[in-house]
Amino acid sequence: MFSSREGAATTPLLSDLSAQRFSILYGLQVIFAADVFDGSILHLEALLGTAPAFVGIAADIDAQIGTLPGGGTVTDRWYSFSENGNGTISLMPQ
Repeated sequence: MFSSREGAATTPLLSDLSAQRFSILYGLQVIFAADVFDGSILHLEALLGTAPAFVGIAADIDAQIGTLPGGGTVTDRWYSFSENGNGTISLMPQ
C-alpha cells in the first residue's frame, strides 16, 4: 500500500514554512505466505489470523525549491525514512 500527495502545504506542520510545493510519499509493504487462489476462486479467509511476515515501511518529504529553465523542478529532500525486517501480521475480520 503506497500513497502520495503533491501540492501546497495544508497541515500546520508545513503550512507556516512557506508557499512552496511539497511532495509526500509513504508506503507499507507486507509479504507473507498464504494460499489464496485455487485457480478459479479467491479465498481471502486464508489471510485471517496471525502469520510471520516481512514488513517494510518508507516515507519521504521533498520541498520544491526552484524550477529549471527547461521546465523541471529542483527539490530538497527534507525527510527520508525506510525500515524493513521480519515481523508478524495479524488480520481480523471487521
